[in-house]
Amino acid sequence: MASIIRIKRSSGTAKPASLNWGEMAYVTGIGSYGGTNQYKDRIFVGDDGTNVNPVAGHYYTSMMEHTPGNLTGVSNTRNSDGGIVAVVDSNRKIDEWNVDNLTLNGNELSSTNADGDIVFNPNGTGDVVLPDDTKLGFGGGNDGTGTIDAFIRYDENGVDRLEIGGSGTRFSNTTDATTKIMEV
Repeated sequence: MASIIRIKRSSGTAKPASLNWGEMAYVTGIGSYGGTNQYKDRIFVGDDGTNVNPVAGHYYTSMMEHTPGNLTGVSNTRNSDGGIVAVVDSNRKIDEWNVDNLTLNGNELSSTNADGDIVFNPNGTGDVVLPDDTKLGFGGGNDGTGTIDAFIRYDENGVDRLEIGGSGTRFSNTTDATTKIMEV
């Protein structure tokens, strides 16, 4: 014999005041995080106490309706706040991260605010470390994709020295109002 499962429904803005254990309810509408629409577009279930818990709904699933590993250009028009969830691909990768004023995309860490500094602060006595035989390059055009103009490298293989190469180099040291300049 077939059973009918009924779900309480509401088009209001409040979550159900009470649900029996295992009882379900749905609040319809365009949901948001916080505010007057914070309970809309969600499914709730009553637990064995007196709690009404959100467990599902299009508010949550719409945040994941995009290709795994892709955040660039993704939008969510279902929620009034437009939130999305980062879903990594099978290689545990995502194409772009935005944190505060920084964007990490491909091999580039860039500032998103005009004239913003990027500070590497290791906190405490830690160091900012470049592995042996790698360069800290300068230049490369406005977008950093061209050939570097100058570099600093610690060459450990064979010569064991700090190297400065590329374009002409100028070293300036100011102490006690005296400037010493060395050009190479």
